[in-house]
Amino acid sequence: MAGARVQIIVDGVIQREVDLRERFAIGRSSKSDLVVAHQGVSRRHAEIRDVGAGGHYVFDAGSRNGTYVNGERIVGATPLRHGDRIVVGKAELCYLDEHCEPQVVDSKTDAESTEVGLSGATAVVLVSDIRNYTSMTQRFGASFHVLVAEWFRQAIELIQAHGGRVDKIHGDGMLAYWTVPAPDDPSAEVDASLRTARELLTRMQQFRTDVAALRDEGDEGDDDNNADFDIGIALTLGELSFVNQGSGSVQSFTIVGDCVNVAFRLEALTKEHGRPLLATQKVALWAPPSWRFEDLGEVRPRGRVESIAIAALDPQGLSPALDPGELTEVTNRTP
Repeated sequence: MAGARVQIIVDGVIQREVDLRERFAIGRSSKSDLVVAHQGVSRRHAEIRDVGAGGHYVFDAGSRNGTYVNGERIVGATPLRHGDRIVVGKAELCYLDEHCEPQVVDSKTDAESTEVGLSGATAVVLVSDIRNYTSMTQRFGASFHVLVAEWFRQAIELIQAHGGRVDKIHGDGMLAYWTVPAPDDPSAEVDASLRTARELLTRMQQFRTDVAALRDEGDEGDDDNNADFDIGIALTLGELSFVNQGSGSVQSFTIVGDCVNVAFRLEALTKEHGRPLLATQKVALWAPPSWRFEDLGEVRPRGRVESIAIAALDPQGLSPALDPGELTEVTNRTP
């Protein structure tokens, strides 16, 4: 069975078919994988990205006229399914990946939900969330959408650079993971996830500057605590499964498990505890000695019967300290 690819369609006629690599850039620039020589297309307009077990996502790179999937303008990253139509200016692409087609399970009908392709793994899970997303979207509109698109683009590059995979991005949140090949010693994957989190928190400062610029453009005061770009991050370690969930023609490949649920619950507690990063004690115990944590005892997140021992990254301890020159290189923004 062929891998993921796109058909290039002009005036309703398929012109050619292109296999997708890890990244597939679309834009007016001659360096793009697909050059669209149209005045309404930005030099770096959009990109299709392979995110491993999560499949492919299409990103709008902050273009003026937008990227459309199945007739709807996208913001940030959007997962692709077999047969999705992507429109950039006058260019139309059809995403093909038979692995994303609905799977037929004998014991289910199309009207019933299915959960297939189950396989277990040990993994470090990262959940991040942009705080005050709704209020900033209402306040800054499309300009903030462009910033969010850029944030997720950089975040995914960082996660991949550190060996992780993005499972999904939804609105203001992101779910990623690092599979652990040797469950008896997950220290390397824990370290990679912490390095990723540290860089995300470092890069957050630049996006705060960008949001401050939006406030200045709007000639509004700076006393609104809900108009700062801020994120919360949670890290957990445990067993998860890769499943294809859904029904009929609506199915998606995703990760599930208690460590995934706990990660979402912990991220919600970061604001309450006034800490940018919370982790389970299991993560803290497997972290290399250079990472410093503060024991916060046990908490019982909403919806759980059992308490969980958690720790916070030492406020002095985005450690080891990170100089700007040490940041993982990501693709620069293009106006």
